[in-house]
Amino acid sequence: QLMKRGRGWVVLAAWCVAAAVAQVELRTTCEDDAEFYNAANMQCERCPATQATCGTGACTCCAGTRRVWDARAANASAFTCVACAANTVSSKDQSRCMGCGTTTLGIAGDDCACSAGLYLVEFNSMTGAMLDTKQCYTCARGTVPESASPPYSCVSCINSLMLNDAGVCTCGAGTVEVGSLCVDDTVAADLGSFTKEDDRTVKYYDVKGTDTPQQQLLSATFAKYLDEAVKLCKLDDQRGCQSLGNLCALQNFDDESTACAQFNNIAEERSQRSGYHGFSSWPTDMPYLQYDAGESKQVASSDLVKMRVAFAKQHKRFQMEYYLAVYTVNGTFLGFEPLVNQFNLCGVDSRFPFYAFGFTTKRACHYDARHFTGNQSELATLFYDLYLYDASTDELVPVPVFYKNYVKGGVFINDGKMSVTTRLTRRFFVVDILSGFTEDSPQAPLIVRVPREIILEVTQQKTGKKGLTVKPKLINPPLLTIRLEERLVSSITGVGARHANIKLIVRSEYHEELVGPWLVLQIVLAIIAVGVGTLLFFGRVICWVIRNPENYLPLLGAVLMTAARCFSDVFFWVLFAESAFLYVLYKGNETVKILLPTNHQGLVWFEVLLCICWVAKALRILHILYRQTTVDVFIVDWEKTKGKLAGPGGQPAPTNAPNIPVSVWRTLLAVNELNKIQTKRKTSLGLTLAVTVCVLAGCRGLRTAYPQPAFDVDIATDGVHVIMAYAVCCFVMLVVATLQVVYYQILRVRLFKDETTLFVDLLSVSNLSCFMLTDSAFGYYIHGRSVHSCTDTNLPGLCANLQAEQANKTAKRGLTDGTTDQVMEMYLTPAVAQQMRQIYFYLVKGVGAYQSGGAPRSVQH
Repeated sequence: QLMKRGRGWVVLAAWCVAAAVAQVELRTTCEDDAEFYNAANMQCERCPATQATCGTGACTCCAGTRRVWDARAANASAFTCVACAANTVSSKDQSRCMGCGTTTLGIAGDDCACSAGLYLVEFNSMTGAMLDTKQCYTCARGTVPESASPPYSCVSCINSLMLNDAGVCTCGAGTVEVGSLCVDDTVAADLGSFTKEDDRTVKYYDVKGTDTPQQQLLSATFAKYLDEAVKLCKLDDQRGCQSLGNLCALQNFDDESTACAQFNNIAEERSQRSGYHGFSSWPTDMPYLQYDAGESKQVASSDLVKMRVAFAKQHKRFQMEYYLAVYTVNGTFLGFEPLVNQFNLCGVDSRFPFYAFGFTTKRACHYDARHFTGNQSELATLFYDLYLYDASTDELVPVPVFYKNYVKGGVFINDGKMSVTTRLTRRFFVVDILSGFTEDSPQAPLIVRVPREIILEVTQQKTGKKGLTVKPKLINPPLLTIRLEERLVSSITGVGARHANIKLIVRSEYHEELVGPWLVLQIVLAIIAVGVGTLLFFGRVICWVIRNPENYLPLLGAVLMTAARCFSDVFFWVLFAESAFLYVLYKGNETVKILLPTNHQGLVWFEVLLCICWVAKALRILHILYRQTTVDVFIVDWEKTKGKLAGPGGQPAPTNAPNIPVSVWRTLLAVNELNKIQTKRKTSLGLTLAVTVCVLAGCRGLRTAYPQPAFDVDIATDGVHVIMAYAVCCFVMLVVATLQVVYYQILRVRLFKDETTLFVDLLSVSNLSCFMLTDSAFGYYIHGRSVHSCTDTNLPGLCANLQAEQANKTAKRGLTDGTTDQVMEMYLTPAVAQQMRQIYFYLVKGVGAYQSGGAPRSVQH
């Protein structure tokens, strides 16, 4: 036992040692200047003697020393650092020590110093030989010393017309610097000045977190960029025009702002030489900031996209490829980058196939807006132009933007749905931090704009004149919808910070307008529904009139209920046929045969018809309850009396003695059984609903009604699609109901029991007949008159009667001789119907009053 314990301690100690050896410090810098971090050994090690890191992170010689190599050692670090003599400094490559020449200002720190605008030289520019001392030379025209200290080279000015003025690039006499350009004084004067308060005022129209939603401030960003951007753009500088377009976007494209007004004026001046990529309003050398009023609606349904899309390609989701043209606020073009998660502040989620064609998805999350309040960099707010990659042409297709915060005349004109007043844009941003900076608040913005809703919408092009086709079709250019929310920073970062968490909704929608042949299909189905419903309606109204002669008072109610019955049935099957047809074409296919209609277009009529169908069915149910409670039922007892009642003490009955009353218990038993079978159906409503809920909810069958072509059950989406849900729910209920009907007809009726047949048998055994008047002159008759002389008998007598009937020793039970037909429809003549009503009224008033009128006692109610 001790040996086992000893081995355990040895193993534990060895494990601890191995763990200690395996540990590596999480750092790449060393505290001691004489140590460097060896990346191969993953640890800090000391430099050789006389060497140090000197802040470079590697062993080298510090300033004021030179390297002396050991030729005998085959090692890259085999050198010694030797201090330079007095009044000398090390060369730039530390290969030797040099003095400072007469053109220098002498030694300053660890190197020679030069006057402003001069740079150090160690080599003869003609021969390449090393000079005896370092000298200071003047930079060539249009160049200035590099920014390093001390400078050893010159760099060109951004404009060749600029001069070196004490090491700074400046424009010459008679010119003014405008951005990177040197412009003549007279030309510069014509460009104007845009530094007034109105020019740099930014207006906010719906600021959250404050009692005054409309606010404005003097933006430091506009004070820095606007004046230069306008002037450069007027001088045909592309970067200046890009910057001006970005500033206009920050103003929500408000025409009353200086940035947008100047941009529009310049674009209008260049309208004579505009038009690129099929857009006539694209100005020359300027960004295509927004579409004209007439182009907004056309571009959303244009045929710019030539590629054929699919739900799946090689059993994988077909990914739409998007690219962003990225710009900074000063107009610098950063290039193209693929659209991945730039809009998704909720993080990456595999259940959110945002770019998979046909997959309508939705994701909602809350993010902390305080992350955007401390970034002062120009990259804090980036500007984008979105493009779709068209694989068939290998080109990029511009994607229009439905910017909800678009301002015109002080109001958001894009706040609602697409209309004739909608203005689509090209340039957009997702987060705006820069416009909220002021001169009084340079460290943090006062107001920020953050995303609230981002929707990427793709629609299929309208079907042509070739008729109803399910062949793959083309798509319209996608539409990007963006809604930003303006937040007061003090409400985000202040005490309490009630508005720090912002709810973001990111959705992708793929749908198709049911126009053209699809609209024709809907119209045809509606005509069929109305035609069939009308035929059924007139047929049932005529039937009601035949069954209720001389009783036209309730005709209006009967017409209304008949219409509700007929059209609800027809509309149900029409809606189910249409939804099932769309479901089959949409689900489980790789090729795009159809996309689902939108909530505000193709679903309107579907939802209207569904509501009408539901209301009509509700009226039909109420009518059934009313009819079931107003049916007149007459039970006729054919049993005869067994004589007269005996006198007192068993004496013979006198001549005027009453007959022995017939027992009423048989009638009560029959009425009770009739009452029980009133709710009997071939299907069970409770079972149907329970199984349907189990399949749809428990087995997640309702997820097959998601607006996506695949049968995935793990996709983040905005709930089920109403047409898909209707098809799935109706299909499941019809299957469950059909199985119950099959079970009832094949198994239950044949092998077990049928309540209706048993009730007819009960009437035959009880010697009772039944009249059921569902209308004033129409009803049903069950002939239950017994073929036996007496049925009100004891058990042996009843068994004897049944055995005789089984042995065919009696007549048939049918109404006519030799038949077994006991249940039949009954049409009454007006006279008989009137007589039945009189009997009913007499019975309602009282049996005694009826009997005093001499009516037969065999009729009971």
